Amino acid sequence: LPAMEDLGVPVALGSDIGAGPTLCPFEVMRNAYYLNMVPPLRLFFYATAGGARVLGMEDRIGSFSPGKEADFVVINPTPVAPPGLPLEHLLSRLIFRGHQGLIVSTYVRGRRLYWQ
Repeated sequence: LPAMEDLGVPVALGSDIGAGPTLCPFEVMRNAYYLNMVPPLRLFFYATAGGARVLGMEDRIGSFSPGKEADFVVINPTPVAPPGLPLEHLLSRLIFRGHQGLIVSTYVRGRRLYWQ
């Protein structure tokens, strides 16, 4: 992955089942780590802002910047990570211990479409 980025090739993570056996973003990031040993913060970038960039939609989605569509999930990390962990450790725990059951709600364009 670093060599691809050095060449200017945009990199993102995602799944549509045709590309892999899961829709769970934590599993997709975990598999990417096993193949490339990329730091957790970078994997989360590939799964969010990186995906928006590859789709040519970075002006509308991919981050919480003002004016962007509010497409996001709310995660309860408590079952896999104690409160107060440094960000890098929290992201690592989410990648290696995370599962779809941690997702509390899902928002698309600011509208809550799923909640527990």
